[in-house]
Amino acid sequence: MDVVKENFNLKQAKSAWLSAADDFKMVAALAEIGAAQGSIDSYMKEGDYGAFAEAYDIPADSSNFQSCVPLLYCLVNGIELFIKASEYAAYPDRAPNRPQKLPELIEAFKSAPYPKNEAVLALVEKYTGDQAPELMQRFLENSGKSMADLLVMRRHIGTGNFFSALEAFEPLVYTEEEGRLFFSALHDELSAVIACTDELFFDIDEDGNPGALVEALHVPEA
Repeated sequence: MDVVKENFNLKQAKSAWLSAADDFKMVAALAEIGAAQGSIDSYMKEGDYGAFAEAYDIPADSSNFQSCVPLLYCLVNGIELFIKASEYAAYPDRAPNRPQKLPELIEAFKSAPYPKNEAVLALVEKYTGDQAPELMQRFLENSGKSMADLLVMRRHIGTGNFFSALEAFEPLVYTEEEGRLFFSALHDELSAVIACTDELFFDIDEDGNPGALVEALHVPEA
């Protein structure tokens, strides 16, 4: 068992929760736009965005599915960071159990003895497992990929045929009511998750000292 120096794990947890919150907030902001306007790219319609204005010269009332790639990546990456932060906080005196593959990491999180926020657990189960919205299930079936596959492919472009997989993102073109409902639900679900993530981040001070909220996650050594 690797023993870590005092407060190192809790500082790591603080950083990971901060990064997870950033991911969740960006996805929530884009989802709010998608729910209101039915197009994730519509936020580029106003103002001068330089190179973005040229790269995303999209006709009015249409949507560019390419923006859904980073949205889904950030959502799952935020989930992964939240779980890793929880593992750091739960075992502050040793190297935590952090499987590298997403399915194993999620199973470790779900079976871990420390308490889980219900909103976070629901988000994890819905967007990384069999409970995904029908729109996402249809996309994954068409692409032949799992969310874990897409996370790896986004990080390591040479892993798998990434650009062929992108073609299957077309089911995520949100110009109809189904897409707006998807965005609206995702935004609402993230609101509670963001609040929880922020609370955990602020419950650890800059020196790595935890408050009562984070201390409640601590799993004593057997």
